[in-house]
Amino acid sequence: MLALGGGNAATAGAATLPAGSYALDGYVDAIARDGDGTTYLGGNFTLQQRPSGRGIALGQSDGDPFARTFPAVTGGAVTATVSDGHGGWYVGGSFDRVGTTRVSRLAHLVLEGGGWRVDPAWTPSVNGPVTALAVLGGRVYVGGSFSVVSGAARSRLAAVDATTGVLSDWNPAANSTVNALAARDGIVYVGGAFTSVAGQTRNRIAALDATTGTATSWNPNADGAVNALALDGNVGVLAGGAFTQIGGLPRTRLAQLDAAGAATAWAPDANDTVRAIAYASSTNTAYVGGDFTTIEGSPRSRVAGVPLATSAPSAWNPGADGSVYALATAGNLVVIGGSFSTVAGAPRRNLAEVRAGGDLEPWDPGPGGIVFALATGSGAVYAGGGFNGAGPALGTVRGIARLTPAGDLDTAWNPDANGAVTALALSGSTLYAGGQFTALGGQTRNRLAAVSTAGATATATSWDPSADGSVNALTIAGGTVYVGGTFTTVGGQARNRIAALDGSTAVATGWNPNASNLVYALNVVGSTVYVGGSFTSTAGSRATGSPRSTRAAAPRPGTRTPTGRTRRSP
Repeated sequence: MLALGGGNAATAGAATLPAGSYALDGYVDAIARDGDGTTYLGGNFTLQQRPSGRGIALGQSDGDPFARTFPAVTGGAVTATVSDGHGGWYVGGSFDRVGTTRVSRLAHLVLEGGGWRVDPAWTPSVNGPVTALAVLGGRVYVGGSFSVVSGAARSRLAAVDATTGVLSDWNPAANSTVNALAARDGIVYVGGAFTSVAGQTRNRIAALDATTGTATSWNPNADGAVNALALDGNVGVLAGGAFTQIGGLPRTRLAQLDAAGAATAWAPDANDTVRAIAYASSTNTAYVGGDFTTIEGSPRSRVAGVPLATSAPSAWNPGADGSVYALATAGNLVVIGGSFSTVAGAPRRNLAEVRAGGDLEPWDPGPGGIVFALATGSGAVYAGGGFNGAGPALGTVRGIARLTPAGDLDTAWNPDANGAVTALALSGSTLYAGGQFTALGGQTRNRLAAVSTAGATATATSWDPSADGSVNALTIAGGTVYVGGTFTTVGGQARNRIAALDGSTAVATGWNPNASNLVYALNVVGSTVYVGGSFTSTAGSRATGSPRSTRAAAPRPGTRTPTGRTRRSP
């Protein structure tokens, strides 16, 4: 979430970051606001950074996300990018704005002076996510899960003019998602989850004529999803994914395919999903990333280098502690993007650069969320993903944050929850919080806590009902705190997924609707509590002949019997 305010005024005595100058590195699940406009956010975030939008343009040497100007991508993630060959990038995803320009999941960033700007004339529109891009012969080839491009039917594949953005008549049509594209010599190679493309049976991988869109005879026939494609230095195609057979031979998640579509002898055997491949001609090596922990039986944590001359991984072994979704090469550098916190045993948040010799570079842009897409060109790197901020941490506020009425982040007020906060409710100067944490406000608090909002710091009060499962919903009425979630005990009593707690003592009241499954939402109107979730009965209603098969019920405070008639789910 990008937290923006309308000014720079701050609550007296609060330590703040200026409004609009920060981004949270995770998601926000709950918001509460008091009478003076102070806002409380609950979620799963840990730090604040300078806002970047969903993509960052970087120098390959300095790695400073803000050394050059670039327009922020907002409204959705960047999941595909490719160099335009002139220092800029085409980007695709689920976003709807780049800088101040409205776009529809595709944009062109052009190099201008020391930075980049969005090309306002390049405006193809796509009605669904874009997950793959390739450039060939004056066209940008687009893959994803869309069905319409620039007002015309295009099933998951399309091509637009690289200069004007005008949709071409290239229309091969795939019957399921396209995950990867690669193009050369008049051919567009396609990988994904489809079983038909261009009117032909092609299981998850195909080759299409770049001019006509017809399927060629090249037909490796993968038995599982193809997530990544790369072109080697000859005529081969490198494929990675979740398959165990491709090109007519057993190949576990990695393969090289020849000009006839047959698997070569290269068979590295990854023990889990491959999500990214980048080829380096200087070393004739395929760099691969994903969820795996071994390649050909050798330990390799989510990233590896495999020479095409052998199926055994090379000594290049930086290791990441989380999934790798994107790779790119530039000279003797390998750029790694994903969802990790360390590479080669050193702190690197979601983006890192490693030399082909194995040395980790000091380059450390630090995007605050997953990196899904990478492209290199003209001495620069473009990284896109689901993040909103980048660069060094400006502060650490975990789980709960307070914004002043002007929108400033109060960094001194920090309850420091050690897990996600998914529900908030205010009563006077007390903020009640629920979630998945076990410590908050400097005290042990199992999934429920209360914090005073009156002071400059945030210490937990003595209110401690201690739930044995997550809390998803909170609401307050008449000094009673109603809670819903996955718990079976709370406030010292057995309470299945819904309970009422004394707002002062934290003891569970006699109100006990006994939901049969998860509760996600609560609201009190008058004397009725409205409940939403995935339950099928409350207060024993199924047993008494008043079934709640609809995931909605309305028990009255102080009773155990749901009111009204059964409501059916829409």
